[in-house]
Amino acid sequence: MRALLVLLMLPVGWAAIAQELLRGRVVDANDGSPLPYATVLVHSTDRGTITNSEGEFAVPSLPDDDGLRISFVGYRALNVTAAMLAADPVV
Repeated sequence: MRALLVLLMLPVGWAAIAQELLRGRVVDANDGSPLPYATVLVHSTDRGTITNSEGEFAVPSLPDDDGLRISFVGYRALNVTAAMLAADPVV
Protein backbone atom coordinates (compact mmCIF):
# COMPACT_ATOMS: atom_id res chain seq x y z
CA MET A 1 0.00 0.00 0.00
CA ARG A 2 2.80 2.45 0.83
CA ALA A 3 4.48 2.03 -2.58
CA LEU A 4 1.21 2.73 -4.34
CA LEU A 5 0.80 6.01 -2.51
CA VAL A 6 4.30 7.10 -3.46
CA LEU A 7 3.67 6.29 -7.11
CA LEU A 8 0.42 8.22 -7.04
CA MET A 9 2.12 11.27 -5.52
CA LEU A 10 4.98 11.45 -8.07
CA PRO A 11 2.84 12.77 -10.97
CA VAL A 12 1.52 15.52 -8.71
CA GLY A 13 5.08 16.68 -8.02
CA TRP A 14 5.98 16.64 -11.70
CA ALA A 15 2.88 18.66 -12.55
CA ALA A 16 3.90 21.30 -10.00
CA ILE A 17 7.37 21.59 -11.55
CA ALA A 18 5.93 21.85 -15.06
CA GLN A 19 3.82 24.84 -14.04
CA GLU A 20 6.81 27.16 -13.63
CA LEU A 21 6.51 29.82 -16.31
CA LEU A 22 8.93 32.09 -18.11
CA ARG A 23 7.17 35.42 -18.59
CA GLY A 24 8.01 38.34 -20.80
CA ARG A 25 6.71 41.44 -22.54
CA VAL A 26 7.23 42.41 -26.18
CA VAL A 27 7.50 46.15 -26.85
CA ASP A 28 8.53 48.47 -29.67
CA ALA A 29 12.22 49.33 -29.25
CA ASN A 30 11.67 53.00 -30.21
CA ASP A 31 8.76 54.08 -28.05
CA GLY A 32 8.18 51.18 -25.61
CA SER A 33 4.59 50.58 -26.73
CA PRO A 34 3.40 46.98 -26.34
CA LEU A 35 3.15 44.75 -29.40
CA PRO A 36 -0.14 42.88 -29.03
CA TYR A 37 -0.56 39.43 -30.55
CA ALA A 38 3.11 38.96 -31.50
CA THR A 39 4.12 35.35 -32.16
CA VAL A 40 6.40 33.68 -29.60
CA LEU A 41 7.87 30.29 -30.62
CA VAL A 42 10.07 27.98 -28.53
CA HIS A 43 13.20 26.95 -30.50
CA SER A 44 13.44 23.35 -29.29
CA THR A 45 9.78 22.48 -29.87
CA ASP A 46 6.96 23.15 -32.25
CA ARG A 47 5.08 25.02 -29.54
CA GLY A 48 4.49 28.67 -28.96
CA THR A 49 2.02 31.33 -27.98
CA ILE A 50 1.03 34.87 -28.78
CA THR A 51 1.26 37.98 -26.65
CA ASN A 52 -1.89 39.42 -25.11
CA SER A 53 -3.20 42.94 -25.74
CA GLU A 54 -0.49 44.34 -23.42
CA GLY A 55 2.35 42.48 -25.19
CA GLU A 56 2.73 39.99 -22.32
CA PHE A 57 3.31 36.25 -22.72
CA ALA A 58 4.17 33.17 -20.68
CA VAL A 59 5.70 29.85 -21.74
CA PRO A 60 6.74 26.83 -19.66
CA SER A 61 10.20 27.36 -18.18
CA LEU A 62 13.09 26.49 -20.49
CA PRO A 63 16.73 25.52 -20.06
CA ASP A 64 18.98 28.60 -20.14
CA ASP A 65 20.46 27.63 -23.51
CA ASP A 66 17.05 27.18 -25.16
CA GLY A 67 15.33 30.21 -26.57
CA LEU A 68 12.43 31.93 -28.22
CA ARG A 69 11.82 33.45 -31.62
CA ILE A 70 9.57 36.51 -31.41
CA SER A 71 8.00 37.96 -34.52
CA PHE A 72 5.49 40.66 -35.37
CA VAL A 73 4.26 41.90 -38.74
CA GLY A 74 6.39 44.81 -39.95
CA TYR A 75 9.26 44.09 -37.51
CA ARG A 76 12.43 42.04 -37.80
CA ALA A 77 12.17 38.70 -35.90
CA LEU A 78 14.17 38.50 -32.68
CA ASN A 79 15.81 35.42 -31.12
CA VAL A 80 16.41 35.47 -27.36
CA THR A 81 17.68 32.81 -24.98
CA ALA A 82 15.81 31.85 -21.84
CA ALA A 83 18.71 33.23 -19.80
CA MET A 84 18.44 36.63 -21.53
CA LEU A 85 14.69 36.71 -20.93
CA ALA A 86 15.10 35.77 -17.27
CA ALA A 87 17.54 38.67 -16.83
CA ASP A 88 15.31 41.20 -18.61
CA PRO A 89 11.71 40.14 -19.40
CA VAL A 90 11.10 43.10 -21.72
CA VAL A 91 12.11 42.37 -25.33
